[in-house]
Amino acid sequence: MKNKIIYLLTVIISSISLVACTTNTPTSVVNNFFKDIKPQMQDYLKNTISNDKNTEKLSKEIQDELINKFSKVQGKVLSEKIDKDKAQVEVELRSINLGKILGEVFKENISQAFSGEELSEEAISNMLIEKIKEAQISTRKGTIDLVKVDGNWEIDNKKSLASLILGVNEEIFNDKSSES
Repeated sequence: MKNKIIYLLTVIISSISLVACTTNTPTSVVNNFFKDIKPQMQDYLKNTISNDKNTEKLSKEIQDELINKFSKVQGKVLSEKIDKDKAQVEVELRSINLGKILGEVFKENISQAFSGEELSEEAISNMLIEKIKEAQISTRKGTIDLVKVDGNWEIDNKKSLASLILGVNEEIFNDKSSES
């Protein structure tokens, strides 16, 4: 289930970041990305989540909670460094920390398993829904890499951006397991 959620949100962030590529400065690209992320993420989640084979098993309630929480993402540019055709924009981001939520659900699930009681998929889903509902918006800082392509700045590392927004370690995107 963890991989399904992270896959879905990474696809969303990657597709949204492609839209934010046509302005003149790295700061303006990042600002436009954060301005556009809320409505686009909400529309994308509503229109795509139930049709995607990797996420179709996520309950409607989990989908709705993810839409609700990630439609509240806020980002603010703190600084910009440009070196020829590469740039780094330091940002402050306000969002839920999905990595922490998934870690708590995993830890509770493991704890139950060691005590001899294995949780059903429905119980895990319910736990996840409650954790998402209870999740507080937190603030974190990170760096967004950009490159100049055909004279326009584009967000370079989609995995790094997704990692920042979701609050997960970038290495999770290299996990090839088909966890459900």
